[in-house]
Amino acid sequence: MNCTNPMRFWIWAWALSLFVSAHAVSDPEVAGNRDFSQIKSGTLFIRNAQQASLAPLLNTDVQLQVSGVIVRAKVIQHFQNPGSDWVEGTYLFPLPENAAVDHMRLRVGKRTIEGVIKEKEQAKRVYSKAKREGKRATLLTQERPNMFTVVVANIGPNETVRVEIEYQQPVHLDNAEFSVRFPMTITPRYIPGASLIDAAGQARFTGPGTTPNTDQVPDASQITPMMSGIGENTNPINIEVDLLPGFDIEGLESLNHRVKQQSGEMREEHRYRIVLDSTGHDSDSDFVLRWRAASTTEPYVALYTQEWQGNYYSMLMLTPQMQPSAVSDDTDLPRDLVFVIDVSGSMGGESIRQAKQALEMAIKRLQPRDRFNLIAFSSHTRTLFHSVQPASKAMRARAISFVRALSAGGGTEMYPALDAALTQRFAGMSGGQLNRLRQIVFLTDGAVGNEDQLFELIERKLDNSRLFTIGIGSSPNSYFMSKAADSGRGSFTHIGSMNIVAERMTELFSKLESPILTDLKLSIPEQFDAEFYPRQIPDLYQGEPVVLAFKTKGLPEKLQLSGISETADFSQTLKFEDVEQRKGINVLWARRKTDALMGRYRASYEQQQKITLKQAVVDLSLEHHLVSRFTSLVAVDKTPVRRPSEPQSSNALKNNLPKGGKIGLPQTATAAQLSFIKGLFVWVVALLVYLYCRWHGRHRVRYGS
Repeated sequence: MNCTNPMRFWIWAWALSLFVSAHAVSDPEVAGNRDFSQIKSGTLFIRNAQQASLAPLLNTDVQLQVSGVIVRAKVIQHFQNPGSDWVEGTYLFPLPENAAVDHMRLRVGKRTIEGVIKEKEQAKRVYSKAKREGKRATLLTQERPNMFTVVVANIGPNETVRVEIEYQQPVHLDNAEFSVRFPMTITPRYIPGASLIDAAGQARFTGPGTTPNTDQVPDASQITPMMSGIGENTNPINIEVDLLPGFDIEGLESLNHRVKQQSGEMREEHRYRIVLDSTGHDSDSDFVLRWRAASTTEPYVALYTQEWQGNYYSMLMLTPQMQPSAVSDDTDLPRDLVFVIDVSGSMGGESIRQAKQALEMAIKRLQPRDRFNLIAFSSHTRTLFHSVQPASKAMRARAISFVRALSAGGGTEMYPALDAALTQRFAGMSGGQLNRLRQIVFLTDGAVGNEDQLFELIERKLDNSRLFTIGIGSSPNSYFMSKAADSGRGSFTHIGSMNIVAERMTELFSKLESPILTDLKLSIPEQFDAEFYPRQIPDLYQGEPVVLAFKTKGLPEKLQLSGISETADFSQTLKFEDVEQRKGINVLWARRKTDALMGRYRASYEQQQKITLKQAVVDLSLEHHLVSRFTSLVAVDKTPVRRPSEPQSSNALKNNLPKGGKIGLPQTATAAQLSFIKGLFVWVVALLVYLYCRWHGRHRVRYGS
């Protein structure tokens, strides 16, 4: 390097920075990957080592059939290969966190290929063999319980591909309100941990994502996709709902989308058909439809059953009353509450405003006999007090000032904040003060990829606390939010817009302040060998139902449901003689049991026990034809359509940014981001050297050296 020739110096610096950037970006192991964790709507990725060709999503059709308390759904995605090459496509899509996916089929031209369930590794081998032989094939795998991928091999030039996914889920009931939700977007997920390195010294990718695998999220490259810019919405969607609730309803509304109700003779049969008011809606926020049953003050108990392959499967739903719960500003039992608020970058925009408004409302509702603390987290965790403090007027004012000063930014390091909440010091708890409700209220969008690590923490440290999660934003990670609440013996509340913050927080605190029944038990004669889920029946809170699914060898004449309330013991006899028959209850039961087995799998540190539990999940999924963490759906056409010598192509559609969200800083340093940092470093060093040369030159002139 020659300090006396500035032009030569800057050419050198420019060339070096370009070399550093180009070297990292051109790495085929990195540049060809995309980030699945930021998935929103269905996306088709087309792979080819030579060139990139676009496969635009034409449209998505969603058909939801609601019968009583069961939803049967079909999701139809239409894709077109506009190029002249054969392609392999990867299709990414979100589904409800409690969806039991049991059917998949691929239609290409006049061919229909039906999927069959197999153990995951076996399914991959079957798919890979068909792909090499030039046969049309498709593989459906689960990345998370609310995130699935489909890989489609040998799509011909100018062909239209139709992918159909079918699943089942229970209708959601909360505060006497029924609802069904279809997720259209997934909030981009933060990936904690250090990048894993492969044998060649490169960041490890095992999927097409843009974020490499890390020591905390070993499958990060399979859950992290590209995002569209703000206002750049793609992937139009159409939704039809066939609603047969089985009773009169008082109200019907769509929270995030304009809909129209098609009436006629079906209206007299308590049947409703709801569609979006126009075609081609942007898929940037979850579709939520809710309805309310006619009011009554009587307890509502629903029992359904199904005979399937020699066994009986039943579902019981208990809710204290079928009318909105009264708001209670008082409770006899003092509480210790810890509020945790996510202020990371993914919470920017409307999300942080919703969270702050909700938290301020919660603080104002505290009673003088309550105690509380606040924890805020992003890349770091901040705790307002060293331990829970009395909810005096002064302390509440101090907490509200703390909340109003919060702003969103940084990473989503959730583990330290959750750990701090679960291990919160409850100073002064002695003698009679031990008789306090311990409740944790967690406000977040759940945009994390290390869910298993967080579930294990909750199960290990929950003790006698209850964890209530509040999902913030148009499309929170509902899988994490609902599963965390289940593990924490609490409930999940979703706040999707500023308009419903007050309503949702009032409902939540009515639950927190109003336990109805505890120590619930379902008595079934031993000879029927009953197996029900959840195994530990949760408490019944105001407006919050308890739903049980159980399997028996035969059908008992009656069941006994009992519990304890503040005023008297509760007991009710349920008879099967007039119970309504419903299809799909076996699927609900199998999905519940799978979740329970996976909880034990995550918590186990014994390798042999993990192997046993994994096999139990595989056997159960094969029996009930369900996609799980260890099973996949695969479909192979028998007739080859492509010669093995013909190439296939590669590219990806953008995913919509969730409504109200904003694009933040990268979650982890990908190769492209690292190359930018390296190039910037070279320029900074070059500038310092250049300034030194100028100073050195002046110094020589001034002093004649």
